[in-house]
Amino acid sequence: QSQRRTLTWAGVAVVLTAFDGSVLVLALPAIANDFNARTPALSNLGSVLAIGALGSLPLATLADRFGRRRAIALGVLGFSIANFASGFATSLNELAVFRLVAVCFEALVAGVATALIVEEAPPPRRGQAVSVLALLAGLGTGVTVIVYPILAPHWRWLFLAGGVGAFIAPVIWLRLP
Repeated sequence: QSQRRTLTWAGVAVVLTAFDGSVLVLALPAIANDFNARTPALSNLGSVLAIGALGSLPLATLADRFGRRRAIALGVLGFSIANFASGFATSLNELAVFRLVAVCFEALVAGVATALIVEEAPPPRRGQAVSVLALLAGLGTGVTVIVYPILAPHWRWLFLAGGVGAFIAPVIWLRLP
């Protein structure tokens, strides 16, 4: 029961992470158009995102000290707020800052959720549990892939929708063992 609950709520966090993390990739042409951005500026945006992933490393060490549940819930809250703010970006530089913060928390949640699943799953089921988590990440990306063409070119709406994680983060905090 506890292992299923762990997989369920860590899985919800991973779905949200994958959804939010895939919006920029799909919406990049519309974003470039809205901000009149050329290829070098978009390349710099990609570099900033790589730095954001590095920012998750010190946060992940805090998960060892203060607990994985807290790190996952606060990570979901952090990237959800950053994604919601991304929907209001007025420039490519502003979007880059919001995305930097979001990617930092998204990488944190993905890594800590995986570590939690590996720790909590019984040894014979670990591979299966991690596979389920990977499939859930694919589900989050799949939702973005399905929804964005319906909303295109309104990329901001997807970032705003990513804010829903701010309401789910407290539930993850309470429900994740």
